[in-house]
Amino acid sequence: MQRSLLLFAEALSILCKNNIFPRYTEVSAPHFVLFSADKRPNARQSWQFLLLLQRIKTF
Repeated sequence: MQRSLLLFAEALSILCKNNIFPRYTEVSAPHFVLFSADKRPNARQSWQFLLLLQRIKTF
């Protein structure tokens, strides 16, 4: 669980640093669903985020 949270925090840090999700406002951790400023799930961004998490887990 703690390792998952660390990976999640690391991925979020990378995303914010690279401005991949400039409208990011909140994250629903159990499903890793990113919400845009209008609070609607953005499927494309969520999918990119999951791919990034998967890449981090393989290192």
